[in-house]
Amino acid sequence: MSASLKSRRFRGWTHFFEWVLSILLLFGAVTAIVLFALVAYFTFADQVPDRLAKEIEIEVDSRAYQVGDPGDSLQPFAIEYVEIRLPLPVDNPELYVTHSGISLVGVLIGVAAAFQLRQFVRSLRLDHPFILANAHRLRCVAWLMLFGGIWKGASPLFIALEISDVFPNLDFNVSVSGEVIPMIFILMLFIIAEVFAVGVKMKEDADLTV
Repeated sequence: MSASLKSRRFRGWTHFFEWVLSILLLFGAVTAIVLFALVAYFTFADQVPDRLAKEIEIEVDSRAYQVGDPGDSLQPFAIEYVEIRLPLPVDNPELYVTHSGISLVGVLIGVAAAFQLRQFVRSLRLDHPFILANAHRLRCVAWLMLFGGIWKGASPLFIALEISDVFPNLDFNVSVSGEVIPMIFILMLFIIAEVFAVGVKMKEDADLTV
């Protein structure tokens, strides 16, 4: 396979990924606008319309009892967690502000990461890949993904704090956790960013030498 054919195929793939990322950016921007409008509306609304009512899934402590014949005694067995769907009360817009605000921050993080990746892919198609801007873009994507993972893991805590004020009798068990595979991918992005930075330095040294 000739070098020119490989170059055309590479440019074709980068153009395809740039197109996909552009669609994701457009979809993310529209979603962010809708969520921002909802946050602004819920902030000043006295009551949420029924058509905008939401349900969330939560895990609560529970105990159940197995009942046999009428003459038998109750046989208790413990259930650690029960997942229930809890409708958010429409007369408490603060819960909707928190829920929509958390989603808005997550979408904005995704939009920012997609924009940096789109700029990175475009530079691969138009410029030399080893430029300092690409190293900065990869670092930015890595930091955004790291913050997004932390935000995703901690967001149930914010929702639980709001719900506990509205439903004080519910016993919540909130856990903040992360996933191993995304963390490995984020670490790889940081490493690749440093490789690009080293590549830029080596290219600059080679140009000075020539």
